[in-house]
Amino acid sequence: MKKRMLSIDEWLKMSDKERYSIHLSWDTDKKEGEDIVVQVLDIFEEALGDTPSLDINGLFAQPSGTWAIEVEHPFIFDRHKYKIPGMFLGVEIKEKITDSTLPDEFLVEDHNTEYIWAPERFNAYVDRCEDKIRQELGNPDLSHDDILDILCPTGDFLNWMAQCRQWEKEGIIPRYEDKDAHIPR
Repeated sequence: MKKRMLSIDEWLKMSDKERYSIHLSWDTDKKEGEDIVVQVLDIFEEALGDTPSLDINGLFAQPSGTWAIEVEHPFIFDRHKYKIPGMFLGVEIKEKITDSTLPDEFLVEDHNTEYIWAPERFNAYVDRCEDKIRQELGNPDLSHDDILDILCPTGDFLNWMAQCRQWEKEGIIPRYEDKDAHIPR
């Protein structure tokens, strides 16, 4: 039985829960839903396309079988000023950091034994480059904690730290091991 094609107007009238449910039912290998997500991408580009230092790379089918929009920005990117949603009209937004902008604290040799986005790495980097970061963000009044919030993936450093600790307990990410760690456990 062939699935009924939705119009973008129908899609826009749905709740996030309805969009998500339909999105999960699509077979991206068969390009199901592609017509909708292409239009969602157009709306996303209209909404966020003028964001400084943000490149919208386009759509891709994730290994999980869902569609996503990939965006790319430098490591120093003001997440408070330029909010990138995790989901936009039922399509996941995947952020990618321009690899050439990663500070030394985030260069890992073995992703199986080291978690690149460990909170300690953010703190070590901010400790080392606080003034440079303020200058790059154009705000000399930012506190250490403000900078941590701006740089971390969730925009809330304490929340990010708690999430990482939970992932460590669950074995999802490796435990951060560093004698010089900047954050008490």
